Amino acid sequence: MRQLLPASTLAIAALLAACTQAPASHASAHANAATATPSAQVLTATGTGVIESIDAAAETITLSHDPIADLGWPAMTMDFLAAPALATRAKPGERVRFGFHAKGARFVITRIEALR
Repeated sequence: MRQLLPASTLAIAALLAACTQAPASHASAHANAATATPSAQVLTATGTGVIESIDAAAETITLSHDPIADLGWPAMTMDFLAAPALATRAKPGERVRFGFHAKGARFVITRIEALR
């Protein structure tokens, strides 16, 4: 015999599930980018930092960047995807200004320039 749950039990379960999800405005930028849907706004930002390494084969640049206030990011070291043409403009140890956007759970450098 099949038992049906009372409507109040279902309503409470739905309310609890909704309460355990963090609002988008409070979630981290990394989490937002990783869970972005095709209709979501593209995450873009600019930053400054020092190039730690360049991996041309993997098309990545590792940057130790300063805090990025627009995204609430602290200073950190992370890998960014970069087109080969951008990677050839930069050198390890160089301080740069860069622009980037989210691509799934990864971040792609869209522009880079040396700071002097």
